[in-house]
Amino acid sequence: MEKLKYFFECYLHMNEGMDSLDRYIEEFKKDEKESIKYIFLNELYGIIQTKNYALASKFIEKYGCKTFNLEQTERILTYIYNRLLDKPAVLDTHDFYKDCKVVFCPVCTPDPENAIKYSLIEKATVIDKDLQIYICKPCKLVWLTEDIRADNAQDYKKFMKTVGLKGAWKELKDVDYL
Repeated sequence: MEKLKYFFECYLHMNEGMDSLDRYIEEFKKDEKESIKYIFLNELYGIIQTKNYALASKFIEKYGCKTFNLEQTERILTYIYNRLLDKPAVLDTHDFYKDCKVVFCPVCTPDPENAIKYSLIEKATVIDKDLQIYICKPCKLVWLTEDIRADNAQDYKKFMKTVGLKGAWKELKDVDYL
């Protein structure tokens, strides 16, 4: 899977979204030697025939910094394969992006126009309690509800002590933006 690795490292790398896929396929077709294209097509054909999407997905995650489920991986690889062969192909990329809303901390970022990414509220799970919380890491405040306001914020360490924990960041899992 050297060429799959190469394609995701050099063309569709971590900074590129799925909406750039067509452009990079065309660039690959134009810039690469026929021998490289042939090897890549053979790799893709092998993955598609053996349905080895789990391994391909791991490669894409490792070298392209993109996480896809097996069905998405199958769709992407089949699409790339068909496009490299100039076969008609359609790929709806809408479900490759997760919907997210951006919530800024009302305490350390009262003016969202001047916000920085570090003031975003993150959703996390308290590991030992299986409790979902919302947290602002810069000002170390926590909320137990999506109703994020300055008047209902709690100090992170104090809150964690009330549930019998120390208040260390490692006591959280699944930290992601709200």
